[in-house]
Amino acid sequence: MRYYKDLKISDVLDDRCRDCHQLAECGLGCRANAALINGKYEDIDPEICGICMHPLYNQFKKVIENSDLRVEEE
Repeated sequence: MRYYKDLKISDVLDDRCRDCHQLAECGLGCRANAALINGKYEDIDPEICGICMHPLYNQFKKVIENSDLRVEEE
């Protein structure tokens, strides 16, 4: 458990992500998804990667930002 608690972004970041223009958006995704899908906690989250790398991602993001949809804060 200590290994996972002490895991840093640099431990997950690899060549596929290092120069990616969407890294700030995805934040390397979800560790649980990475483990569930790839079997490795330290691997990328292919679902978030697929969403952020989709050609329409930026357009979709703008639509959401300009809509009346709001995230309710607790």
